[in-house]
Amino acid sequence: MTDLLDGLIVKDQSGFFWVETEDDHTYICRLRGRLMEAARLSDVAALGDRVTIRVIDAETGTIEAVAERQSVLSRATRTEGNRGAGQAEREQVIIANADQALFVFAAASPLPEFRILDRFLAAGEASSIETLIIVVNKIDLVDQTVIEAQFGLYAAMGYRILYTSALDGRGVDTLRETLAG
Repeated sequence: MTDLLDGLIVKDQSGFFWVETEDDHTYICRLRGRLMEAARLSDVAALGDRVTIRVIDAETGTIEAVAERQSVLSRATRTEGNRGAGQAEREQVIIANADQALFVFAAASPLPEFRILDRFLAAGEASSIETLIIVVNKIDLVDQTVIEAQFGLYAAMGYRILYTSALDGRGVDTLRETLAG
């Protein structure tokens, strides 16, 4: 069988890629040799990439081509030396082609780490992800006015904020609607 199919990488682990095709079948794939050569400086294929695969059998295939990315969330990784030593030499792609990112923080237990939220938002902006949303969970633990004061600066900057409580279900339907599709 030598059929070429287009698909989406839905999982990657240790050089193996799970590619879901239009007919909802998933193939476990490896990169073709020439693509592996290109992977030395950056992840050539990653979660969210659109790819063309050559089917080997009912369960496996080979990634023949990777489509151009619309967005990429990545980080630089060090390839040698002790942690923190040397130059960042390789790009590790966390996710490609994301159209939205949701950053979930607790209103309490633990307290929100706003520096981490700032870093996530900056990374999302730099990655060209179209929609960045802040999800504040555990709103049942803190007065709503306190929560809105804490996260109000982000709303003023134009970020959408969803307030949820997994415990009592507040905002969960809105969160589901946001994630649909």
